[in-house]
Amino acid sequence: MSSSPISRRDIFRGGLAAAAGAALAGCAQISPRISPAHAAAKLPVPPNGKVNPDVRLLNRFAFGPSQADLDSVSAKGTEGWLESQLRAQEDEDWGFLLQLRRLDALENEAYEARNFPHEDVLRQLQMAALLRCTYSRNQLFERMVEFWSDHFNIYGRKGLAAYRLSADGRDVIRAHALGNFSDMLMASAKSPAMLMYLDNHFNQNGAPNENYAREIMELHTLGVDGGYTQKDVMEVSRCFSGWGLETGFLRRKGTFKFNPERHDTGTKRVLGRYFPPNQGVKDGEEMVRMLAVHPATARHLSRKACMRFLGHRSPTVEKAMAAAFLKSNGSIRDWMRPLLFSSEVITAPAVYKRPVDLIVSSLRGTGAQTDGGAGLQERLRDMGQPLYQWPMPDGYPDDNDAWNSNILARWNFALDLAEGRISGTVINWANCDAKAALLGVDYEMPPLAPGEKARSPKHTAALCLMAPDFQWK
Repeated sequence: MSSSPISRRDIFRGGLAAAAGAALAGCAQISPRISPAHAAAKLPVPPNGKVNPDVRLLNRFAFGPSQADLDSVSAKGTEGWLESQLRAQEDEDWGFLLQLRRLDALENEAYEARNFPHEDVLRQLQMAALLRCTYSRNQLFERMVEFWSDHFNIYGRKGLAAYRLSADGRDVIRAHALGNFSDMLMASAKSPAMLMYLDNHFNQNGAPNENYAREIMELHTLGVDGGYTQKDVMEVSRCFSGWGLETGFLRRKGTFKFNPERHDTGTKRVLGRYFPPNQGVKDGEEMVRMLAVHPATARHLSRKACMRFLGHRSPTVEKAMAAAFLKSNGSIRDWMRPLLFSSEVITAPAVYKRPVDLIVSSLRGTGAQTDGGAGLQERLRDMGQPLYQWPMPDGYPDDNDAWNSNILARWNFALDLAEGRISGTVINWANCDAKAALLGVDYEMPPLAPGEKARSPKHTAALCLMAPDFQWK
């Protein structure tokens, strides 16, 4: 039985009102995919009803509520759950860990990974990211991994970057996601993936390359309004000259190497600080430590975190975060506490879910089992957020308006997930209380169609996943 197209006006205004209910009800399948005629749909109206604090907490600092997480928050309380997540010591499910171990391309160093086809390595990186977001019990840690991966973004299709991204994710992002920012910045500065992506391996005395010098100040530390000048960019570039990759015979090829013959040995001056001559690799290392704990860095990072987790600027929270960052010498846990425990988490307006958020929260809410593979990755591409494929160094945007053209792909994802049309992903409907798990708030379902006795879990899930409330967090 075919169904009529779902009216986006009914969906936006009525939260999937009678027309949507009639379109889905009583069919052998839930619905065919929605017509491309709806491709011009606008951003759904954000919900303005009462916020469920536990659901808001799990939407912002986890990847959406699962029943297990809702139970954990209820048992530990908000503060207890956040503190346990800050420790990031929850034991992971063995089945999830086994899924990760099967991604063998991720276990190799960059040079060894070149035994695998480039596309296979990128595919396994993407699978691992979705699996961790969906199944890890250390959800705040994975949120911070996502945040820092955007902050230190590397385009996986530039040259051989995909081969280096696994080590970068392990040794830079995951090693320091809730640790110390100075350590993370140093690891990033020496990361082969970052050195290659921002061209610092070309940087040498007499032929400076300013790409990395500019981005470490503009994006990674001080911010575009951080008080540096073009002269500072040039001097920072001189500090990082000679930083490159090992290419020697019988050496660990592709690892960090400082080449003193390529380094500018002269005196440098950055942000009013002098760097004496002949310091070698210490020029760059001292530069990293100076930038990491600069007051402008504390302000810049705090602004970014508020935009990511609150959805808006908050002078009060930003000031408290910046102060905690400087007092703790860059401790990420201490820096995050003023944000995590702020009342603005609950009172702030809703934030539109980025595609990864939407997909993972759908999987977690329905208790879906997935391999994170091509079926889901195709949906992410349809929605405009293929993992590791943002070409600019600033990472995928947080601005709601950046995602307002993908509602058609979102609706079709909801229908395909509910109907079981996504390869590698399945939902056990017998154990799925879709309405309660997905939204966690009161939601008025569309009326039953004439002759319809009861709405199946599939139908309920499809309606909830397509509803305006579920597009926001």
